[in-house]
Amino acid sequence: AAALYGFSPLIWQYATTPEVFALNNLFTAGVLLLTARFHTAADPARKRSLARQGVFACALALSNQHTIALLVLPTALWILVSLR
Repeated sequence: AAALYGFSPLIWQYATTPEVFALNNLFTAGVLLLTARFHTAADPARKRSLARQGVFACALALSNQHTIALLVLPTALWILVSLR
């Protein structure tokens, strides 16, 4: 049974086809980490620096997979309101 499963064409297709989900998870974690650091930063200069880093991370994430917009848009709005 294990050999039939291991050598089935569908399993090989999923195992050998590169997907973007792992990189999307990495970008999601990075955006969330920068958001948490932004929230805990006390210095306004540090907040601006983290916001710039976040813009770069969000741009990379959006170039990889567009579903990250569901995270990026509300986060960006919150950061813009927080910087005022």
